[in-house]
Amino acid sequence: MPEAKPKPGRGSWLIANATVFIASGCVMIIEIVAGRVVSQHLGQSLYTWTSIIGIILAGISVGNYLGGRLADRYEPRRTLAVMFIIGSATCLTIPVLNIAMGNLRLLWSFAWPARIVVHVAVTFIVPSVILGTISPLVAKMALASREEVGRTIGDIYACGAAGSIAGTFLAGFYLISWMGNTAVICVVAGVLAMLAVYYGFRMKGVYLWLVVYLAAFAAAFGPGAVSYTHLTLPTSDLV
Repeated sequence: MPEAKPKPGRGSWLIANATVFIASGCVMIIEIVAGRVVSQHLGQSLYTWTSIIGIILAGISVGNYLGGRLADRYEPRRTLAVMFIIGSATCLTIPVLNIAMGNLRLLWSFAWPARIVVHVAVTFIVPSVILGTISPLVAKMALASREEVGRTIGDIYACGAAGSIAGTFLAGFYLISWMGNTAVICVVAGVLAMLAVYYGFRMKGVYLWLVVYLAAFAAAFGPGAVSYTHLTLPTSDLV
């Protein structure tokens, strides 16, 4: 007789939906923050927002494609932990890459629309791809605990969309004005790190990354560190 497929405890459909909600919210928070971050070098224009929206959507699409294949090849929980670690790490590179691309003299010779596209792509494409892998992995995990395939997939899509809406309003109306660009990015990286701990609680790598993240956060915002207000736009420009 074929072995019965084990039903994952922590990988229940409720946890799966919450994971997609949070991950999708993080993507949209990064997208809203992107407009503020790149404006320091590129200003805010139709070209800027078109590039941000298009490139992040492209990254999510590529991530969905890769996530589906990862879900078929590897165990979803461990893979989610790895993806959340990488997503957390790549989010922390956003401020550094933004400054590097803004000061890259090679781009100054590009046509203005091309310069914007390249700048935004280098800064945001990798985090977008990594976070785009989450939904297919979570869907595979959720399907292992429920028999209703259509309902399960529908729930995942609905919670992802709801998370995107929540992240958009949370970032635009509250987080950026309260914390500043760099701090918001670091908080998103922290949320992803905690999700990595949840899904990979038996993996040593997640705790190693958590220590690295906490050390980086303390160095940037702890006692004696440069205030995040000096790393972002002035408060008067945040409204």
